[in-house]
Amino acid sequence: MQVLYGTNNPGKLKRLQSIFLGSGIEIVGPKDLGIRIEVEEIGSSPKENARLKAEAFYQVSGIPTFAVDSGLYLDKLQADQQPGVFVRRVGGVELDDEEMFVHYQNLLISLGGRSPGFWRDGIALIDEKGKLIEKEYREETFLTAEASEIRVPGQPISALQIDPELNQYKSEISPEQRLEKGNRFDRRVFQFLTNHLSSPMLSQQARQFAKAEMISMPMRDRLNRRFRDRWDHTKRVLAWAKRIQTEEGGDWEVIELATWLHDCGYEENRSHAEVAADKAKEFFEVHPYGKAEAVIGLIRNHSRKEDEELELSLELKILMDADTLDEKGALAILLDAMSEVMENSNACYEDVYGRILRYFPEVRREARRLKTETGKMIFQRKIRWMEGCIAVIREELGE
Repeated sequence: MQVLYGTNNPGKLKRLQSIFLGSGIEIVGPKDLGIRIEVEEIGSSPKENARLKAEAFYQVSGIPTFAVDSGLYLDKLQADQQPGVFVRRVGGVELDDEEMFVHYQNLLISLGGRSPGFWRDGIALIDEKGKLIEKEYREETFLTAEASEIRVPGQPISALQIDPELNQYKSEISPEQRLEKGNRFDRRVFQFLTNHLSSPMLSQQARQFAKAEMISMPMRDRLNRRFRDRWDHTKRVLAWAKRIQTEEGGDWEVIELATWLHDCGYEENRSHAEVAADKAKEFFEVHPYGKAEAVIGLIRNHSRKEDEELELSLELKILMDADTLDEKGALAILLDAMSEVMENSNACYEDVYGRILRYFPEVRREARRLKTETGKMIFQRKIRWMEGCIAVIREELGE
């Protein structure tokens, strides 16, 4: 299926085209279709501008079309004072790099020298049926009038922004860090489009089948009932699987189908992988597929992560690693905190910290389950983050 990306920026187009390779969705740009239009971005929010661009390009192309837009928002400004989508345009005038830098530095000085803020990214899709689907994402930032000495051409306020995650000026982060930040948004776009486009049809049918099965299945324990959701887990596993497959290769169609279906079955006294494999077999009896046995095999074996005698295909390694990576790192900390409060209504910070310490060795031991180099690299980064988080909690508790 061809999908038009409503942008005239070749760099953005090339980045997204690479992540969709092998997905069944071909991302094309306006020039690929002989389209040459400029869309006036007069919306009051990123989502509105994304919608304007998607609608304009869809009217000309007649094929599924999406577009994105972004805006900047500062915590210390009132709603009618926000830069929003007019980050570079002030009073109707387009600013050059130096003018933009000076404007925002002076603005921050007037706000006391610094302000938390966030970037809001809007995405709009018009699908093959002409239906409009929209979503917004938020990325935290921090702005200060104390500028970095390093300036990036075309990104003047990056010298005034500190990335809260990296604790670095955005103008000073490395090319590798910048690529990772860009890839994170690209993966969001990938998940958004694959979740809402009905092509390839079999993937959409597998998704719908798995979701229906998960809604109807009994939960394993009261923690699952309250805040752990198998469908949310499946969507996160899909995102990890795509990230690993992009680096490692493998048959994405088989991986995607197996991921949607890998957790769709549960019975009290049977392996959930065996039950899910049987459910998948039922699915393929209704929806014939030439590689059905390969998909069913991945599902049946995905929990055998420590079976040294099991022969592992690349696709099975990717599914295993994606499944292992979920609820590690930051989500592991959140899981422990929420679980402790649920089980102990009188829980205090020390109780939550104690639970994190008790379960952290179990998380760390999961490293032996990883099969791919990409999976191992991501897992070790999660472990380092958890170690840092635990150290900070210990310090702030005065231990």
